[in-house]
Amino acid sequence: MGAECPLNDTQLTSCFLNSNITTGLTRILNLKDSDQENFDQLLDKLGGVILSPERWAGMDKVNAADQEWLAGLDSRLKDQPRPPGSLDNEINDGWRVYQSDKAKLLQKARWQKGSNDKQGYLWRVWHVRGWPVFAWTAGNSPDQQESIKLSSDDACRTMFALDRKYGTPIACQATKENNIIQVKIGGFLPRAEYRYLAIKGKFTEKKEDYFCFQFKTDIWTQVSKMLDDRLGVQG
Repeated sequence: MGAECPLNDTQLTSCFLNSNITTGLTRILNLKDSDQENFDQLLDKLGGVILSPERWAGMDKVNAADQEWLAGLDSRLKDQPRPPGSLDNEINDGWRVYQSDKAKLLQKARWQKGSNDKQGYLWRVWHVRGWPVFAWTAGNSPDQQESIKLSSDDACRTMFALDRKYGTPIACQATKENNIIQVKIGGFLPRAEYRYLAIKGKFTEKKEDYFCFQFKTDIWTQVSKMLDDRLGVQG
């Protein structure tokens, strides 16, 4: 349980020390039932709010990876298009296109070299200084037609949205060991959903292009529902 508050850490520490709820300042509290009323009164006095995991992660500020998200990209392309070739400065390679292919279980493998017979909406090229540049178009590469530039986070969300649109979700493997669910996701998670998973469980490692998490069995149903609702990924 988190709390946002306009007071500084020193003022917060003093308030909590006087409250008998805890012996010092914490940003996350585990309360006993007997402490709840005390905490609610104190939080109200400080002008704070309760943050749900969804809100803390930022999922209330960004759409799910779905058709509505893709429609928003089309609207941006219509309203603020960049001319062809405007993103080609200091690039290190040719444009690659993201193609949702059920035969390829990892998002990494779905990036294909662009060519005259390859069309798609999400494109990527590497800058000479080592970072990816992402773009959205109406079907051809950004050096051939108008585009909009996407942030890396928007591009991650767009990959999941395209996979959902074409019915080709990426690999998500869940196995149970004692009371722990081990999960491997073969895609690049958008920031909000990654934060949610890290709150609900624990990020353990990136292994062979899979992002690996651990969750307790009693919350896995809730977590897997989020993955399905927000990203179209079924565990």
